[in-house]
Amino acid sequence: MTIKSALTVLLLFCTISTLQSQEVYKYAIFFKKKGINNPYSVNQPEAYLSKRAIERKNRMGIKISKTDLPVNPKYVEEIKKLIPSALVLNKSKWLNFVVIQTTDSSWRKTIKLPSYVREIKLIYTGKPPKSTSNRVFSPSTAGNDCSKIDLKSIQYGSADFQVKSLKLNELHQQNNLGQDVVIAVLDGGFSNVDKIEAFHHLRQANRILGTFDFAGNETEVYGDGEHGTMVLGCMAGYVENKILGTAPFASYYLLRTEETGSETVSEEYNWVSGAEFADSVGADLINSSLGYTKFDKNNGSYTYADMNGKTALISRGANIAVSKGILVVNSAGNSGNDSWKYIGAPADAEKVFSIGATNKLDERVAFSSVGPTSDGRIKPNVMALGSYSAVINASGSVTNASGTSFSSPIMCGALACLMQKYKYLKPELIMRAVEASSNNATTPTAEMGYGIPDFTKADKLLSEKKKR
Repeated sequence: MTIKSALTVLLLFCTISTLQSQEVYKYAIFFKKKGINNPYSVNQPEAYLSKRAIERKNRMGIKISKTDLPVNPKYVEEIKKLIPSALVLNKSKWLNFVVIQTTDSSWRKTIKLPSYVREIKLIYTGKPPKSTSNRVFSPSTAGNDCSKIDLKSIQYGSADFQVKSLKLNELHQQNNLGQDVVIAVLDGGFSNVDKIEAFHHLRQANRILGTFDFAGNETEVYGDGEHGTMVLGCMAGYVENKILGTAPFASYYLLRTEETGSETVSEEYNWVSGAEFADSVGADLINSSLGYTKFDKNNGSYTYADMNGKTALISRGANIAVSKGILVVNSAGNSGNDSWKYIGAPADAEKVFSIGATNKLDERVAFSSVGPTSDGRIKPNVMALGSYSAVINASGSVTNASGTSFSSPIMCGALACLMQKYKYLKPELIMRAVEASSNNATTPTAEMGYGIPDFTKADKLLSEKKKR
């Protein structure tokens, strides 16, 4: 390297370091309406929804409405001109807002915003979110082709209990392993999913359909922590005779919405944007092993009274996602042992399928958050193994981990296999059948919800409904 090149690199490094050390402010700007001059129309959905998304809505009889229209681009351009220091991060068509980031906290004193602006909220103050740099550079491993699995004698390895406790193995034997189903995983990072053996079959078959980091505003998600890697492993992980997830043949979008290392309300805005992306590309399910109750410095923290499915922005967004035809599966939370104890958001949302954690004795694990919601609804909905669940870590090893973070994807993968057979049904109908199949269906409780599902029974219930 020449002296000139070295100086250039040093200057770039110093510039980046300075930017990363600066305090930034994130604002959510809400608009009153979509605007009469919005170039998008409900009559031309192909301009903002994929063919797969349109087909999903048509299949379920869901009409495209004004909430599907993107934020008016003319509004966005005008905001960018009025606030030159602002970087537009995320947008929400469902809730009609944009999130901007700026180092200038005084702009609101000097700028008069247009009449179509309804509200402005400061949602983050601090250092710019950045990668956790939790990347383990392991060599790429070829792995096995799971398309050649013998359906009559499937070997689940360490995942045997978490599959068979749901009676999911019978659906698998009928060749329902998530084929043609798309799952969007909203999480905190997917370290080494692009390298390790357990996800070779996804890469080989091009079943990682896309990635995006809504927290860092970039496409890279493979160096941002291993939580999403472990979550994905519960659904899609495959190492011959060692582990097979609940939906190994499904396709996946990997979306980072969690700003690892902090807990702020801005992550709810990331999540809503991620859910809308999932809708636009035609995802059938969302797995979200995330939950929000208390925030750093208590800025915007919730009370139990707020866990009514209507207060938290993320819960409102999650309910809309289900109304658009996406089955949203969310961890109940790990607060059962602490002073909070209850489920968080968006697990409190009425239409979200919230999953608690059990052990191998089919008992609720003490850390698993409980219900009901503050307005008296049963939560969690159902339970799955969340104590010593079989997962894949960032180094590619099959290991065990505990938390409702893992009971949720175990359940999500199972639901994907059921949805494979009944894709024409709206999410609520599939959810109700799974609840009715559960071992606590007639006497649901605040601790166990409807209990542990039996997917063979749920399949039968839906099959009988289809014949009527």
